[in-house]
Amino acid sequence: MIIAVMDNFFYLRDGENVKRVDVLEWAAHIGEQRNVKQTTVGDTLVSTCFFGTNCGTTTSPIFFETMVFSSRGTTAFKFRSVTAALDKHRSLVTKMTQTTNTTRVDG
Repeated sequence: MIIAVMDNFFYLRDGENVKRVDVLEWAAHIGEQRNVKQTTVGDTLVSTCFFGTNCGTTTSPIFFETMVFSSRGTTAFKFRSVTAALDKHRSLVTKMTQTTNTTRVDG
């Protein structure tokens, strides 16, 4: 059981490729990799993050999450790849910007 836990650390190489690493390498870099992209549209925040661990299964891994935080609540979408997560991030921001005629701030 401890081996499985110790073996569940991942690093985002070149901003795209998820690679399994040991806990020491993971700890050295996860802080700088956690937030992939954040965008504010009006009073709504869209945030895409890298977990650094597999939150799915071995056959269907989940490494990324795009979340929407607003006064109406929170919605989360989980993804295997950074490309899929960022595509959803852009899609949500575009839709919110068009719907609300509000400017966006990327961070």
